[in-house]
Amino acid sequence: MKRKMNAHQEAEFLFLRKWCVAVIDAIYSHNTTHTELINLRKQAFEEETKAKYLEQATPGTYLKGLRQAYNEINAIALNAPDQLLKELNNTLFTEFGKDLSTCSSDMSSGVEQIINRGKIINDEEFGLIEQKVSDISQIDANSSKIQTLNKLLATYYLLNRE
Repeated sequence: MKRKMNAHQEAEFLFLRKWCVAVIDAIYSHNTTHTELINLRKQAFEEETKAKYLEQATPGTYLKGLRQAYNEINAIALNAPDQLLKELNNTLFTEFGKDLSTCSSDMSSGVEQIINRGKIINDEEFGLIEQKVSDISQIDANSSKIQTLNKLLATYYLLNRE
């Protein structure tokens, strides 16, 4: 049974697609050796893929996956060389009115909201916290914040494992 997205979901899909494809193109524009991987990442945002997933899942579930891909793609981009990151941010700001630093601060405020609440309430938040743990551990593996975040992850996992 094919499900349809409402107007808000469709607008979010279009934004995620445009943003992620722009980031993927910028990051891998000079890479000619991994074209299959690049095309596979971009394939998640194609209309054919959307139609296939909407036959099996709800629009909300499909969008949840795209949001996670958006977060992961942004995290990869934030680790790009400085010159590439500067060019990418200029392109994104011109096209979207925001750049990766805005997305990074949005992600950080989301993490802080989860910490203040004291629990993770869905898989999307779980992915966000996992990404934050990964980011922090690259800078300071002994950070007390990692312990706090890992407790949230463990609690959510224990309460929601299937």
